[in-house]
Amino acid sequence: MRRLLPILALCLAPALLQAAMEVPVDLQVAIFKKVLKFDATLADAEHAAIVVVHAGDARAAGVMADAFKGAGFKATISEAGAALGAAKVSYFCPGAEAAAARMPAGVLTLGCGAAPVEQNKVAVGVGMVDGKPKLMVSLAAYNASGHAIDTQVLGLARIYR
Repeated sequence: MRRLLPILALCLAPALLQAAMEVPVDLQVAIFKKVLKFDATLADAEHAAIVVVHAGDARAAGVMADAFKGAGFKATISEAGAALGAAKVSYFCPGAEAAAARMPAGVLTLGCGAAPVEQNKVAVGVGMVDGKPKLMVSLAAYNASGHAIDTQVLGLARIYR
């Protein structure tokens, strides 16, 4: 039985991550990919380097990083509080959003759900509104990142100030 536990944990990591997130991983990545195209600050938005930040669950972060890689991004994983290198975009897994406040200017922060966006912890998120996925943008966090978002995107998003 003890030998089965690590295998069971590996098999359940994607399901546990999905349960912690309001919006399916693949849908989040697809929405973020479209949004990043409208960020004038990113030279190669469709192939941007993204750091997936977690608060202790590296396996779940790996699922998210794999989804980003599958969409053509260069994704790496980092624990909250670790140096993020030269990445211009960071995705914060559930539970790691508090670390987003410590990001230097020039790093765009992404996350899942309305709460981190409403609290200005992340600049862009995808949450559920009336049972449908909705793009959410914190103008305060976006402006603090030093990135420039196209107004076309703002017209599609729920805006928080």
